[in-house]
Amino acid sequence: MRFHKESWGLLFPSVIEEFLPYAVVEAALAGTMPLVSRAGGVLEVLRDTPAERFAFRTRDVEDLVDKAERLAGLSRDAVSELSPRLGKL
Repeated sequence: MRFHKESWGLLFPSVIEEFLPYAVVEAALAGTMPLVSRAGGVLEVLRDTPAERFAFRTRDVEDLVDKAERLAGLSRDAVSELSPRLGKL
């Protein structure tokens, strides 16, 4: 859990369908923004949370980089504002 205190995001570039990605759920509940591929049930878990805007197309490296740069470009205050809303899974 100490890594979640220092991290702004969790990169989860899965290319296979996962029904319940525990790492993504744990990160979101800890307030770490998940950057996920649009594969499997990941988006269902993150529906109606700020993490939806950081979901990237599966196997699309340019989209992944774009979403990662967007998150990295946010200020600490902006990330702090988004993070508590992740816990409403």
